[in-house]
Amino acid sequence: MSGKLKAGDQMLEMVESDIQYIYNKFGVVVIAWCTNDGPDGKKMRRLLGIKYRWLITLLCWAHQMNLVVGNFLNLKAHF
Repeated sequence: MSGKLKAGDQMLEMVESDIQYIYNKFGVVVIAWCTNDGPDGKKMRRLLGIKYRWLITLLCWAHQMNLVVGNFLNLKAHF
């Protein structure tokens, strides 16, 4: 994504390209896609779910937990 427009529509195009590459290169059918919860990721997940109704679209909880822990560690409080 570095140097590219980070918008849901563009992310959808990249994800679709990745899904096609995975199928063509490895013969694997992607059944789920995981992304962060930024506005671009939310839109991409929504559009992906509309276009591929059978595909599971998930929010990355590991990324969310990383953000929470980062916020916690930045509190400068004594625990």
